[in-house]
Amino acid sequence: MFVEVSNYHGSLRVRIMHQVKIDGKWKRKLIEHIGSTREKAELELLKDKAKQKLDELKPQSALPLWSQAPSLPGISLSQPFAWGLWQVIGGIYDRMGLPTGLLKYLVLARIALPKSKRATARYLVNNLGYTISTSAIYKYMDSLSQSMVMDKLLAYAKTKATNQASIISIVFYDVTTLYFENDQEDEDVTTFETLLGLRKYGYSKDHRADQPQVVIGLTVDGNGFPLDFQVYRGNTYEGNTLLKGVSQVSQKLNLPASQLTVVADAGMLNATNLYELDKRGYHYIVGARLKSMSKSQTKVVLAKDYQKTGNLDTKLKFGDNIHRRLIVTYSDKRAQRHRQNRNRVIQHLQARLARGDVVKKSKYVSLDNDKHKLTGRIDIAKVGADARFDGLKGYITSTKLTVDEIVDYYSNLWQVEKSFRMSKTDLKARPAFHYRRQRIIAHLTICVCALAVLREFNQKLTTLATDTDGQPVGQSIALEQLLAIWRYQLNIKEGINSPIYSETNKLQKQLLDL
Repeated sequence: MFVEVSNYHGSLRVRIMHQVKIDGKWKRKLIEHIGSTREKAELELLKDKAKQKLDELKPQSALPLWSQAPSLPGISLSQPFAWGLWQVIGGIYDRMGLPTGLLKYLVLARIALPKSKRATARYLVNNLGYTISTSAIYKYMDSLSQSMVMDKLLAYAKTKATNQASIISIVFYDVTTLYFENDQEDEDVTTFETLLGLRKYGYSKDHRADQPQVVIGLTVDGNGFPLDFQVYRGNTYEGNTLLKGVSQVSQKLNLPASQLTVVADAGMLNATNLYELDKRGYHYIVGARLKSMSKSQTKVVLAKDYQKTGNLDTKLKFGDNIHRRLIVTYSDKRAQRHRQNRNRVIQHLQARLARGDVVKKSKYVSLDNDKHKLTGRIDIAKVGADARFDGLKGYITSTKLTVDEIVDYYSNLWQVEKSFRMSKTDLKARPAFHYRRQRIIAHLTICVCALAVLREFNQKLTTLATDTDGQPVGQSIALEQLLAIWRYQLNIKEGINSPIYSETNKLQKQLLDL
């Protein structure tokens, strides 16, 4: 970790940053924002505060155990063991009722050091005293049951909801993609039956259309706790995954369709999905694509003066005699953001057009194909048409909830998006070099299990007292502190052996009590 001073909108901001390696590239990660200023004197104060905070955040070194390590003849330390990780993260794992044995060690290693299976085997023997070969890990993955693990997670989530006198009646669903370090997709194999290849080229949310991928559908509860996931072929359209994801979690929750509400983003919005959700009796809240609606629907949406009369809550006709509730809200802040984003895109397009670059695809550009070259210009009419939607956000729902409740539930979609971010960054979920179908699914099962443990860990962190600046303790800092707590074997010449623990600071003591 280090202190960074950088320019931001005319001010100097002071932040504590951390260098992390993601997908083989070093990237900076924000740990804490200290403050911003335009004054030189105040800047020095912020830098001093940042340095003091940095000293507090840096984990204590596990060695030496004392300020000045003794060097006495006949005394030695051996068998280092990641005690903080085992006690806190391992304890959360155990309380969730997950299987004991190798899965627990793989989950802990995925949280502490999310790397290859070979690196995992080294970590386990060096830090948790668990000796296993890479081939044994692969053999275990070949028999790991996704349904068994997910059933355990779902049972825990249901028990937790019951203890809070509630049930899981609202779930959030989204889709992401994970690509592989390989330039060949899987072939479809036909023997007695056709086995479709899993790794396929498709639309990549990681902007890696040059690599084969898989599509992951994830369902979480309101706290982002994973309830179920599915793995699809890499060329699967995300909208075609919704019904299977909702049906599976509904069956596992043992809830009738009428008692389950699913929240999904606009990517899941198509006529087939909404028709099937209505037909099966599910309640839903999905994002509306306002700019893709019919002319008659668009006329209704744009006819309202939102700043004077508030939100739109109406029923519109979709298809043959199907009427659905459409909610449209307006926000000045959102309108400003829309304008800023559009202006930034237009400025970039204008610079490209001025250089003579060919802009083949842009909703703001009209192409002029003369005899000599392909040129373009900014279409003012298209810009104006787009600006009419500034500040608007639409929702389609079958519920009778209030507008505020609908907006609130939909805004909680960030929970599943955060789960995907945690999986991709903190847990390195991308199975870069796996190629066997079962091992890909087993790898993702381990990652989702680790995600569930981290979600519980994050919830427990909210119970800790805030730091000296009133900021909550974040996951990155908490894990660093836990990984600095060790247990050793103290060996004395006379044959006396005793466990000894690294000295803990105030935050580490609080974490051990979670």
